Amino acid sequence: MRNYGNLATTLGRKPKQRQVKRTFIRRRGLPPKEKLLYLGTVLLFAVIATFIIMQHVKLSEINQQVHAVERQVTKMDEKNSSLQLKITELKDPERIKREAEKMGLKEDPNRVRKQTLGE
Repeated sequence: MRNYGNLATTLGRKPKQRQVKRTFIRRRGLPPKEKLLYLGTVLLFAVIATFIIMQHVKLSEINQQVHAVERQVTKMDEKNSSLQLKITELKDPERIKREAEKMGLKEDPNRVRKQTLGE
């Protein structure tokens, strides 16, 4: 058969098709024991991480409580120092004499008694 100069057309003849064989590699999944091992490892790390985070939260709460107590102690120390100053002012013998005179009391040297440490 002739094609009369046109090579694109061939009469009566089909072009030969080449068959390509493709081989597929089938990947198998992990075996169940290995899957369980991986799952267990991930769960173990999750539990450990959760435990560490919980301990950190507890530590933060305790630190806040410590700071609150320290602030209270500081306030109490300031209050105690001011009260101690007031006590020393109130114990002043001159002030006691003035208050006694205001109330109409008089000092009687015969009735004044001094205590010693042994009594």
